[in-house]
Amino acid sequence: MELRDTCPNVHVSVVMPGVVSSEFARNALYATPPPPGGFRSGVTVQTPEQAAAAITDLIDHPRAEVYTNPGQSEMVARYYADVAAFEENMGR
Repeated sequence: MELRDTCPNVHVSVVMPGVVSSEFARNALYATPPPPGGFRSGVTVQTPEQAAAAITDLIDHPRAEVYTNPGQSEMVARYYADVAAFEENMGR
């Protein structure tokens, strides 16, 4: 928003990656380790190639935001529809 008037040809996209199966947590300082016992049921783990394909598509077809995992947008919609209920169900 700050650059809109002075740099009208600069466009920004927000990339929201889902869970990606990579060695990042093993190699990054202060990274959050995977949860003990793996991810809960219903969490789709992407390959780095799948996340990269979503980002490549964003470059080819610019838009304001992209979830690299298609199911993630539905989860975010459920979260904002009823935050308390969503957080209560996260433990199940």
